[in-house]
Amino acid sequence: MKKIFILAITLGLFAFGCGSSKNAAPEFKVYNNQVVIKAKVVEILPVKPDAKPPCNTHHCMAKVRILEVGETGPGYQGKVKPGDLIRVKFYFTLDGNSKKKLKKLKVGDEFMAPMTVMPKPGMMYDFSVSIYKKL
Repeated sequence: MKKIFILAITLGLFAFGCGSSKNAAPEFKVYNNQVVIKAKVVEILPVKPDAKPPCNTHHCMAKVRILEVGETGPGYQGKVKPGDLIRVKFYFTLDGNSKKKLKKLKVGDEFMAPMTVMPKPGMMYDFSVSIYKKL
């Protein structure tokens, strides 16, 4: 019985260890009011010239479809679920950022990110992303 248990553990570790690191989920530090999401860009909203930089010259807002919900930080209240279509602000834009090593996102692209969920008046929420990993 002990040998079967050790064999099962060994095979399990081997199976998980042989996966391609290219397909491995990115690691993110998750803070207060955050949830790690896997999502797909459905629509990129127009640039608003009266917005604060860099959003006055770059695309910062998009509608995304939530595909998966992962790890949550303290204070997260569970306001998104797979299938939801939400409007998200990308602080470092969807146009990419070489200093932050963020690749440009376009309609149809999938990404993973820790997303901040902040309540606002009227049972509404603001959703924002600082860093992301294009998949």
